[in-house]
Amino acid sequence: MRITDNAKVVLQKVLVENNRDCLWVGLQETCCGTSISVALALAADDDKLVEINGIPVIMMPDAIERAESIEIDEQNGQLFFNDSQAADCSSCSH
Repeated sequence: MRITDNAKVVLQKVLVENNRDCLWVGLQETCCGTSISVALALAADDDKLVEINGIPVIMMPDAIERAESIEIDEQNGQLFFNDSQAADCSSCSH
């Protein structure tokens, strides 16, 4: 996972505004395959944190490899998740 410098600024602000201290990253099964799931979190004493561009992250072990294709970026104050391995939902019925 990569967090751009611009996204870092937005994430730091969002974490403070929501009284959270890190991101949580895991996997989510969908009808289109496996997707990365990202949430704001409070780290517990026993959580293993990694730092990505200054942002503390709880990375679930099963998400580590999948997260390599993710970049969190910012455009016009909004966060964007770029995923080079995004699932193709064109054949799903949702």
